[in-house]
Amino acid sequence: MFQRFSIDRRTAEKVGGPVGHLQDEPARILAKGDEDNSLVVFWVAHSYVGAGLLDVLRVDEFVPGVKKPFTALGGGTIYTGLCE
Repeated sequence: MFQRFSIDRRTAEKVGGPVGHLQDEPARILAKGDEDNSLVVFWVAHSYVGAGLLDVLRVDEFVPGVKKPFTALGGGTIYTGLCE
C-alpha cells in the first residue's frame, strides 16, 4: 500500500512499485491512452512449469483532472489507486 511506480506511455517502461511480477519481461502496449481512452499495458511470460503468466495495467487517461484511476492485475493480485 501507498507505494509509487511510474510508467512511460510511449515505451511502457515501468519503474518501481508493487504492480506486477514480470519486471524483467518487455512490456507491450495495447492502447496508448488519450482523452478518450485508457492506457493499457501488459506483460506476458511462461513459468518454469509451462503455464502462461500475465500482468495487466490500465490507467483511465480519459478521466478529467490530474489524478487518473488505475487498475492492475499482477500475480493474481488486483491493485487499484490513482496516478498523478
